[in-house]
Amino acid sequence: MKKLFLWGTLIGLSGWIPAQAQAQKGTTYWGGTVSFEGNFQAEHETNNRNFPASDQKQQTFAPELQWGKFVNSTTLLGVGTTYAFSWGRGSQFTPNYSNRTRSTSHSIGLLPFIRKYKALGERWSIFLHGEIGPTYSWNRSKNDNLTQYDRENHQWRYGLSIKPGLVYFFPKKNLAIEGYANVLSFNAQYADFDQYGDGSFKISTGLSSNFPSYFILRIAKYIPTKTN
Repeated sequence: MKKLFLWGTLIGLSGWIPAQAQAQKGTTYWGGTVSFEGNFQAEHETNNRNFPASDQKQQTFAPELQWGKFVNSTTLLGVGTTYAFSWGRGSQFTPNYSNRTRSTSHSIGLLPFIRKYKALGERWSIFLHGEIGPTYSWNRSKNDNLTQYDRENHQWRYGLSIKPGLVYFFPKKNLAIEGYANVLSFNAQYADFDQYGDGSFKISTGLSSNFPSYFILRIAKYIPTKTN
C-alpha cells in the first residue's frame, strides 16, 4: 500500500501582487518547495510457511529553493537548488532464511529555469516552467544475510524538464498561490555512473491523472524593483 503526502510552501521575504496578474521588469521572485513521500508494503502467506514474508519501508524528504528576476512583464529567469534525502529498510523471512536490507540516498542539484507567464485576467495567470541542469547523488545500501555487503554508489544526472503551471493572486494579502504539475510534461535525462564508466539516456513524455503525486501547491511572493 502506498501513501503519499505531498505539499508545498514558498519561503518569501516581503511581497507585492502586480495588477492585472503581471509583474514589472526587475521584480524578484523567491520560493521554496518542500515535499514528503512515504511507502510501506508487506506480504505474508498464511497457508504456506515456506513462502517468504516480507516488508519494505521508504521515506523521502526533498526541499527546494528558487530565486529569479523578471526580465520583462511575462518572462522570469532564475535558478533553483534542490536536495533530497531518502531512507528505507526491508526484510524477508522464511523458517530457514532471513534477510534484512537498509539504504540511504542523497542528491543535490542546481537547476536554472525560465518561466513564461500569460495573464488570464486580473487575478489569474498561467505559465510554462522549464528547467535544465545537473544533479549529483550518492547512496549506500547494506545487506545483513549470509552474503553481507556494504555498497556505496555515486551518480551524475543531467536533466531537462518542462511543465505547465497556474497562479492566483490574492487581492489584499500580498500573496499568490501557484501550482505546477506533471499532468502534461516532457522530461529528458542522462545518467552517468562514474564508478562503472557507463551511462544511460531517458526521455519521457505523457499525460498523467495520478493526483496528487504530480501536483504541487505553493504560496508565493514577488518583490518589485525599487524606483526613485
